[in-house]
Amino acid sequence: MGRSAKNNFSFKRSSRVGGALKQHIAEVMLAEIDYPQKATINVTRVEVSDDLTNAKIFYRSYLYAEKSPTPEDIAPLQEALDGIVPELRHRVAKRVNLRKLPKFHFIYDAGLDHLMRIEQLLQQDTL
Repeated sequence: MGRSAKNNFSFKRSSRVGGALKQHIAEVMLAEIDYPQKATINVTRVEVSDDLTNAKIFYRSYLYAEKSPTPEDIAPLQEALDGIVPELRHRVAKRVNLRKLPKFHFIYDAGLDHLMRIEQLLQQDTL
């Protein structure tokens, strides 16, 4: 098996693991763990490193659907999410068939904020 085939396999495996983790993480966060602003959180995607040791959990909050949050806005929510990581990993580990569960890292998904800002700039340009 050539090097490129091995890299493709790793990518596919990490993508599959990321998809499965996203589903389980979202279910556990919604139904099994209490934390501040629980009802406002949406897990948008999970990116798992090729070696399956780290998982970036991207999230958005409905509180910021109309405006881009500042780092100060996100800080309390980020702190709450970082605080549930041990319990979340424990509960997700019971649901997935992995030898070792990746480390979880919550990251605010600012992608939509960037798109909204570009759209605003384009609308200003046409006025």
